[in-house]
Amino acid sequence: TRVCHVKSLVTVGERRPPNSQGGFTYDPNRWVLVPSTAKRRLPVQAERERALKQESEKSPLNRAETGTDKRLGFVASGPGYLHVKEAFPDAPVFKLGLSHPAPFEAIRAFAATVERLVVVEETEKILETELKAEGIGCTGKDILPANGELAPEILAPAIARLLGEPVPVRKIVHDAQSLFPRPPTMCVGCPHLGVYYTLARLRRQVTISGDIGCYTLGALHPWKALDTTTCMGASMTMALGLDKGRLPKDEGKSVVAVIGDSTFLHMGIQGLLNLVYNKGNVTVMILDNHTVGMTGGQEHPGTGKDAYGMPAPKVDFMKLVEALGVRPERIRKVNPYMMPVLFKTLKEEIAIPEVSVIITDQPCVLIEDHERFAPFQVVDETCTGCGNCLKTGCPAILVKRREKVARAGKEQELAFVEIDISGCTGCGLCTETCGPDAIRRMVPSAAKEAKAHG
Repeated sequence: TRVCHVKSLVTVGERRPPNSQGGFTYDPNRWVLVPSTAKRRLPVQAERERALKQESEKSPLNRAETGTDKRLGFVASGPGYLHVKEAFPDAPVFKLGLSHPAPFEAIRAFAATVERLVVVEETEKILETELKAEGIGCTGKDILPANGELAPEILAPAIARLLGEPVPVRKIVHDAQSLFPRPPTMCVGCPHLGVYYTLARLRRQVTISGDIGCYTLGALHPWKALDTTTCMGASMTMALGLDKGRLPKDEGKSVVAVIGDSTFLHMGIQGLLNLVYNKGNVTVMILDNHTVGMTGGQEHPGTGKDAYGMPAPKVDFMKLVEALGVRPERIRKVNPYMMPVLFKTLKEEIAIPEVSVIITDQPCVLIEDHERFAPFQVVDETCTGCGNCLKTGCPAILVKRREKVARAGKEQELAFVEIDISGCTGCGLCTETCGPDAIRRMVPSAAKEAKAHG
């Protein structure tokens, strides 16, 4: 995950010309892998692996880097290699760029130049096990953790203990308690905010299975409106299991599955078909924000554009869901910013003992299809400090002061808020939570000024 969240400049080499002699070659002994032909491919596979081993031994992707401190030599690749170079700049390192098949003879020769060999690999000890099987003495997971990132602050103490040296004390450059917490959250005006605010209100009545996407943040504060998230597409299959495996204490609870539009098209279609086929009692919420939001706003078959942004056939979610067997009267499309309608729709559908689908249909705030409106502001004289608007989870709503009051013999904390008008998208979700009507849209002149500053 860490590697997926970084970027760097790269130098593009010369492109090789395409193979003009290409095209599919008829060869059923290679491509039709029924048992009779598959077994004849095994010797070919073995020969290819032998050739790969030879290539790995001489590949420039695998290299030995010299160092002055010969007490230890490291074998590493990827982020682990960078951590080793940072923590032990004087140590020799064998850098793997082609890690399978490993260049055992090159590593054996490298090991002979150092006193001890340490394998730095995250999670499972795959390379370490292979090296030991080849008779190459090394250490690894006996001193390094089997999970987590092997950053310098993890490597340095482990190596110090191995060498019998004093364990370095990590210097604290700041007081972690004084840092303002910045937990991950959804964007200002995200169309998913209303969905999770609504689900949070129904928390005691529903069990919610989630999926993989930016909407997985619904598991966090202030919504806490997801009970399961395992892998892409599992919202459907987990929901069916939750339904069919009900115990008496769960009989009164409904099951809701939450999945995004791109995730549904990628891995959810089969799950919904399975729900219908097995007569599940589940309400599925497809959160259609017209993009692949979590990974940067890519197109998908439901956006009407291809990977190059050109027009492409567009999936109609309502027709697709009906084709999978959901009855038309159990398919609803709603605007997630209209929370009273969303709440009423969800209440109706979870009461029906069959598969139903609710499609929320508003674009992600980070794509060009999103329309921004004049922002809102809080009328200080009217705000009662109830804090209901904070439960939407919108990052544009900020607490400017808190007060404690006694009401009905109990102490209650009030939260008086303001809205960051430079970030507010004018979606109006917060107004639907405000009983005192203390949140008002700014007048056009002020809105224009706010937009200019935004």
